[in-house]
Amino acid sequence: MSRSALPSVKAEALMSQLLDACPHLSRDEVMARIQAKKDKIGAGYLTDEGAIFLVASDEGVELTESLSTQSTIKELYAGAKGVTLEARVMSVSPIREFTSRDGRPFQMRMMTVYDADATCSAKLWDTMVTEELLDSLEPGDAVRLTGAYIKNDISGSPVINLGTDAAITMLDDLPGVPGIDGIAKDVGALTEADRDVAVSGTLDGMLSTMNFTNSRGQPGKALKMRLRGLNGESYRVVIWGQDDASVPKMIPHGAKVRLLGVRAKRTGSGLEVHGNESTIVRTDGSDTMEPLKLRVLSKVRGDRSGDMMMLCVDSEKNLFFVTDGADHSQECQAGDVIECMPTKAYGKSVTLSADAYLRRMDDDAAIPGVGDMRTKLDKTDPGGDYCVEVTVLKDPAVRDIQTKTGETIQLLEIYACDDTGEVWIKGWRSQAKMSDRCQKGSVVSVTGVNARHGMEGRVDLVLTAYSTITPIDRPSTP
Repeated sequence: MSRSALPSVKAEALMSQLLDACPHLSRDEVMARIQAKKDKIGAGYLTDEGAIFLVASDEGVELTESLSTQSTIKELYAGAKGVTLEARVMSVSPIREFTSRDGRPFQMRMMTVYDADATCSAKLWDTMVTEELLDSLEPGDAVRLTGAYIKNDISGSPVINLGTDAAITMLDDLPGVPGIDGIAKDVGALTEADRDVAVSGTLDGMLSTMNFTNSRGQPGKALKMRLRGLNGESYRVVIWGQDDASVPKMIPHGAKVRLLGVRAKRTGSGLEVHGNESTIVRTDGSDTMEPLKLRVLSKVRGDRSGDMMMLCVDSEKNLFFVTDGADHSQECQAGDVIECMPTKAYGKSVTLSADAYLRRMDDDAAIPGVGDMRTKLDKTDPGGDYCVEVTVLKDPAVRDIQTKTGETIQLLEIYACDDTGEVWIKGWRSQAKMSDRCQKGSVVSVTGVNARHGMEGRVDLVLTAYSTITPIDRPSTP
């Protein structure tokens, strides 16, 4: 952007208002601050007009310009009133109940909309919350929003607000704005600047519900999964405020998943995908369950839950993590072939509740055993789950580690090798008890480890709730 001229008559008018109200500012100073605001928010998310409103707000000045004519999302800026906008719907949240600071209850609803150039969140208040049209909207539907006003969220991004004086009407179509199938980004192509976007990927591993207590002491829930992108990388996904009730009961291994209305977030573990109550989760799947025929590779009683945890494999060498909360598997052992009708099956994650069934079957040579599933160390990649056979090179070490919350937990470290390389095998908390199953010089079968990025570019193997360590040979150690 030129430091001497603004690209629109509207922006020049706002600049004049600001300079009249702030004689201590020079035009060049304001231009520099406009550019700084645009750099901070990110390219494509803030126009010059919006940036001027932010600069004015910093100076305590309220500009009077409003968007009384039809606008695009890129033209929105805090302070605009009477906005008319045509866009497509990405997602709509359920109604949520809140309490104001003065103790008054109120309702709110969130919606995400997009046009040809950008996406934006919308907050619905007052009578708009119960607008009948909202319950019939589908992703990709074209709508006209009228009577909106614009505020910034805590990140400085504009948010559409729709109250009593606003309206939403359906449009037959919106030429020039692609449907929902045309806007999804591969999860591997996300950047930190992406928010209110549609994301696609392949379900990688398990899908589960996380229960927690928030900072206000209130119970919360979140839907967790991992998606693999076209680049082969796996990314953590957290959809706050949702659980597995929002997805089919059976999702096949390697299913395609599409998330509508999410944002990218950089954490200490890398780039993650975060959603909320208004996020729509679409996946290949069905509520019609099909029986699974599997071989049990390992069987462990969970320390915390008390559930039986089994690592199993099918005839295609796909691994399954089976959680049996009703002791259907009480009579079966590692090596057995079973048939089970799950309560839920999400990719690799299978849940057996009271309404499930499991029975032992005759052996089936078409289903591999643990020996057939072993992987050489040089073939393990971060994010994958493996069975390995290794020689222990040092006596296992167990150390006490203090977490950020002050909790002391145990860490097991085993240095081992096969004929392709060396590896650190690590186990946290209850997995540290496995130290007595191996000693220096012993050969062990380690079943159900997860490969992760280690120090200096190496791959570490981490024991899980489904892991077992079985001695194969215990030669004497000099």
